[in-house]
Amino acid sequence: MTLEDAGQPHILYICRTCPRYEKLPVPGEMTRGMNLVAAVRTLAAGWNGAHRYKIMAAHCLNGCPAPCNVILAGPSKTRLRFHKLTAEDAALVLEAAQLYYGTEDGEVSAECLPLALRSRLAASIPALDHCGRPLHRARVGAPP
Repeated sequence: MTLEDAGQPHILYICRTCPRYEKLPVPGEMTRGMNLVAAVRTLAAGWNGAHRYKIMAAHCLNGCPAPCNVILAGPSKTRLRFHKLTAEDAALVLEAAQLYYGTEDGEVSAECLPLALRSRLAASIPALDHCGRPLHRARVGAPP
């Protein structure tokens, strides 16, 4: 983390659009993505890590073939995207967010994640500097 990053919150992005390729719900009903947003926000109200994260409902997180998606992002950290989530996974999302917050570079090994999330880690997106170069060197042989 750099001095420029100090004081910037971590962000938990949740796709509100998911599932994009299904019929829209009837008026008054929420998408599965919005159900996940609501569940995470409800649990986060009593979560001891809530002050560390801004929870944002995003239009799309580019994981449409495997909805519902969440991205954990922090200043100068690798971003982690999880897919195939439901509102019932809200507690697991916050548990992963707590682990992610405790890392310096955003790298959380699959073995450290809650068991039910290990197979749903869809992408590890490196943090980039202002020139588009990765901030951290890839860990050779390290699990995603």
